[in-house]
Amino acid sequence: MCKKYTTGQKREDCGEVRAGQEIEFEAVEREAFSGMRITPKLKGRWAGSATHDKLKSYWLSKRFPGNQLVQITKDVTGISETDRETGEDIWAPAPERTRLFFVLEASPPGRSYRLAKLVTVKARPEERAYFRQENDSVPLTGRIENKEIVPVPLPPVPKRIIPQGELF
Repeated sequence: MCKKYTTGQKREDCGEVRAGQEIEFEAVEREAFSGMRITPKLKGRWAGSATHDKLKSYWLSKRFPGNQLVQITKDVTGISETDRETGEDIWAPAPERTRLFFVLEASPPGRSYRLAKLVTVKARPEERAYFRQENDSVPLTGRIENKEIVPVPLPPVPKRIIPQGELF
């Protein structure tokens, strides 16, 4: 699962967002006759993940009234995971003109905050090896086309050269 992502192409527009931060979103809502529409901005704190496979049957079901599908407000340019052995950030480029999607949970009773779960998909074997992770998910990158969410897979990741430790 992604721990950080960046947005913006130009250096002055670039922003790094990490898990635990408050994020501004645009809601993606389904209208009865016209498909998808984007609504005004919402805010939520990034706290965990939601699998794409269970999006409609679990996260956006009647079991959780008030949960919403949202997207980040700018295109994503890179995603990062922390190497489990070295603690360093491992970055990979995101597909062009794509966004990340989150499930924005309803506010708990008596609270004003909302938690956001990053929507993830199953990682390909080369992605798991590149990010050196035991978990098997990567963020769902995609865009809205023809009033539907179209997933766009991460581009092929480059081979990582891992320096060899001391032998003696």
